[in-house]
Amino acid sequence: MKYKLNNELNSFNQFNFYIIGIVLVGIFIYNLSIMYYFGIILSSIVLILFYFAIIRKMIKAKEIEFDEDYIYFDEKKISFTDIIAIKPGKIILEDDFKRKSIFFNFSYYGSQYSLLKEFYNNHN
Repeated sequence: MKYKLNNELNSFNQFNFYIIGIVLVGIFIYNLSIMYYFGIILSSIVLILFYFAIIRKMIKAKEIEFDEDYIYFDEKKISFTDIIAIKPGKIILEDDFKRKSIFFNFSYYGSQYSLLKEFYNNHN
């Protein structure tokens, strides 16, 4: 049986972060239009921090499904033996002798993350 790692709450959180990003861009544009220099500097710093902390990982996030032996994403099937580590929001694996990171939208509430960690620990 395949389990879906992401759920509706994760999608709702992602939607909320996009709305916050749009509001931050709007504040930046407003500060540009009234030529308020302190607001321009402050909002650009907040936008840069917001991008690096949240949006960059959300753009790379994948829909992940898994069962007792494999993880499925982007039409690929990865065995738990190829996985180096599973962290909140990120799966580190070795593919063709290269380390790769797979990002997923993570929420502690209603997530199948603990089940994924259990399957991973059973294989290692």
